[in-house]
Amino acid sequence: MLSSNTTIVRSSKSSHSGSTSMKAHMKMREDFKKRFIVSTVLTIPIIILSPSIQEFLGFKLVFPGNLYVLWIISSYICIWWLSIPERYDG
Repeated sequence: MLSSNTTIVRSSKSSHSGSTSMKAHMKMREDFKKRFIVSTVLTIPIIILSPSIQEFLGFKLVFPGNLYVLWIISSYICIWWLSIPERYDG
C-alpha cells in the first residue's frame, strides 16, 4: 500500500512507446493478412498445375511451359514470404 506522500510518476515516453508498439503490431498484422490472402489465391493454380495432383484427380492440364509457370508462382510465394521485415517500426 502506498503512503500518502508517495508519488507515482508515469513517463510520457512509456505511453508513447506503447502507442508505437501498437501501430507496429497493427502494421505487421495487416501485412501478414495480405500475404496470407495472396498466397492462398496463388496456391490454387499451383495445385491445379501440379502433376501429382492431376494424376491423383485423374485429369491432365498440359500447355507449353506449364512447369515453368508452376515454378515461377511457387518461387514468388517463397521469396515473398522470406522478405518479411524483422521489425515493424511503424
